[in-house]
Amino acid sequence: MSFVVVNDNELLATVPDPAVSGLIRVTSRGSQPNRTATSTGAFTITEDPINDNFADSMNVTGTVVSSRARTEDYSRELNEPFHVFIANKSAWWRWVAPTTGPYEMSATVTNVDPMLAVYTGNSLAGLRLIASNDDENPFLRSSLVTIAAIKGTAYRIAIDDFRNTGGSTTLKIRQRSSRAPLASVNFEEDQGFNVGDSVASKGPWQGDTNTTLVESNVTGQSARLGPTNDTGNVTLQTWLPMSDGMPVIDRTVKSVFTSGVNLPSDATSSDTFAWTVYNSAEAPLLALVFHAATGSMHVINASGQVWPLEQTLVSGARPNFEITTDLVRQTWSLSFEGVTLFEGNPLGITNETPDFHDLSASWSPDPEGPPASMVLDDIDISIVEP
Repeated sequence: MSFVVVNDNELLATVPDPAVSGLIRVTSRGSQPNRTATSTGAFTITEDPINDNFADSMNVTGTVVSSRARTEDYSRELNEPFHVFIANKSAWWRWVAPTTGPYEMSATVTNVDPMLAVYTGNSLAGLRLIASNDDENPFLRSSLVTIAAIKGTAYRIAIDDFRNTGGSTTLKIRQRSSRAPLASVNFEEDQGFNVGDSVASKGPWQGDTNTTLVESNVTGQSARLGPTNDTGNVTLQTWLPMSDGMPVIDRTVKSVFTSGVNLPSDATSSDTFAWTVYNSAEAPLLALVFHAATGSMHVINASGQVWPLEQTLVSGARPNFEITTDLVRQTWSLSFEGVTLFEGNPLGITNETPDFHDLSASWSPDPEGPPASMVLDDIDISIVEP
């Protein structure tokens, strides 16, 4: 039997041959297993699985949607587009945006490898692709997209199976709330920064030394953490605490920044740099570490677990990073140049307080080698919905 759970109060099922009209009984699982409910009327047999065809798209509504489907008996239609890579056993939904704003749509994994595509249009021939995704990141087979929905617009959503086996999958839609900004710095003149200035004590920036200086670049200004006349052989640090001094608790914090390393042209540097998230007790919860000698990077959490990145930094490059710390689930995620590399990994918190207080940029010079430097720019910290 193929079925779709429209919401907590509605189930639609397709009964295979040689079924006859009758009642449908549902048995629950999960926290209250083996509870049953029986339909008050006889079911109606349909020729095709529900929401297999575009014309039979399942209508779902609301700012939060969860709808399941079993697709073993589903198929591709004539003129149906490829959803990401191929079209095999697609299921279709129709959702009208109740409000304007960002919405997140996902196809979760049960026993399929889902591909998710979102369109507008009233026919297969007239579809216009809005967003699509196969794997949410290299380590997760679930699919995830975010769209800028327009109130009253009908969106057609297809979930297909990359492996063409069919099975159970779930479409989820949720509204993403507006973010609450905590800090934003781009080191430009309109924020009070001038070329040659130290960022220490400017605005929310503080620092152990004056080794982070503002410099010009092809797009404006940025900051550089690196050698000056007072450089010693200890870890040097600049950090951005929350403007009101209060830590963030029980929320999700997203830290976005542009960063890179500058290497000496005539020698190899063994310096290391890091971006570190601290709690209100100034205990490190998570760090993204750069190695100047190799350009390699890794993430280390509060308990010392290490995750190497496959990507490497090239001297002079300015990639964009996004670190998300979920203080409720006590997990972290990392994106590099818009691609999610890690998601939902543990912060490794044991005795540390699970709150967010500041983000630091630090430099550990090699006392015996030539110095390198790290560029900081376009830093944005905000509270977001998990």
